[in-house]
Amino acid sequence: MGGKAVISYGQVGYAVNGIEIRNNGNATLNRVEFTDCQHNGIYNYKGTLSAYGCSFEDIGLRGVWADGAVSVIDSCMFDGCQRYGITIAGHPSAPYDSTKITRCRITRSAPTLPDSSQYAIFAGSIDKIRIDRNYLADYGQGGLYLTSAPGKVKADTIVNQPYYGNYANSSSDAAIESCYIMDITKDYGKGINAYNSAPVVRRCQFKSVDIGVEDNNSCPDLGRGTSYGYNDFEGCTSYYIRHLFPPRPLLPCLLLAVGNFYGSSGPDTNKFYGRSAIAYTPWLTIDPFPKQGSPLLENLAFSLSPAFPNPFNPSTTIKFTLPEPGFTSVAIYNILGQKIATIVNGYLQSGEHTYTWDGRNQLNEPVSSGLYICRIESGQFTESRKMTLLR
Repeated sequence: MGGKAVISYGQVGYAVNGIEIRNNGNATLNRVEFTDCQHNGIYNYKGTLSAYGCSFEDIGLRGVWADGAVSVIDSCMFDGCQRYGITIAGHPSAPYDSTKITRCRITRSAPTLPDSSQYAIFAGSIDKIRIDRNYLADYGQGGLYLTSAPGKVKADTIVNQPYYGNYANSSSDAAIESCYIMDITKDYGKGINAYNSAPVVRRCQFKSVDIGVEDNNSCPDLGRGTSYGYNDFEGCTSYYIRHLFPPRPLLPCLLLAVGNFYGSSGPDTNKFYGRSAIAYTPWLTIDPFPKQGSPLLENLAFSLSPAFPNPFNPSTTIKFTLPEPGFTSVAIYNILGQKIATIVNGYLQSGEHTYTWDGRNQLNEPVSSGLYICRIESGQFTESRKMTLLR
């Protein structure tokens, strides 16, 4: 595809590459469905892609492969992309917001493939990229792989990966902030693996992870001076931090990790590997991720209340209750089953939550009068409610 194209509400399938963008081509895709492509749903080679609300299912290699290209991928769903959900590589010196992956749900239910790299997102040889508010789960090796990619990673939920939540390789200027990393299942599985890389890590939470952060010859910044880390390492099984410093005659670097939380009673010093070269005092005694609500929430039931008002114009209130914290998606669909707006796509605490839908789609355009469906998914819970918009 060369030139400029806009495609909305399309279906593409049973092709080698669903759509190819080449050599300064420009494509804007709104809620396009890609299924059963042999190699890639979208192959973007030195072009410009804007994808909103698209879905990718049962793709042989990658949902999106961007090579030397500019890509904005927002509120898309990937399920069953065999190697990678998204691969972004080789576009130097671009502003952060020209290449970004935001509010996507990238999961993989197929069996693990032997002898292959498998990550929800792979970003390589790109000097600026923004990756935020995504949900990454169930890939063969890990959630996010950054190699020579000093990007900004923020508020991503990374769960149920075997080896790595975030693998940062030669990405020393990367910033990893406010990520929730849970259920890294293998022994010596790592929430963040910093290899020849010194990312800045702030306000990340590690739960059911064998090693919170492993440092291999890099010394990441986990908190220094008055710039506390505010990372929560309480859920680490074997090590909070595993510091593998360079062998002599090189002197070990001092890993700075001040202002982090290891539990209300303080850290277990045996969970610091290489602790003589880790500066972890002072530490926090109060959890930077406090649980919301009260013990009364223990008996809450999952529920999605009827929208109010209904019918409505121009906006309506959506209220729901979560009995336990977890990744939660709330979206609006039309009567054809096409997702037109995303209300919530991220980690929420238990309790009652209230949001407003203003009757606009993901492009901030007002939608027409008609029947719409609000659907919530959180863990094992799902529920839907009908709403009527009268202009």
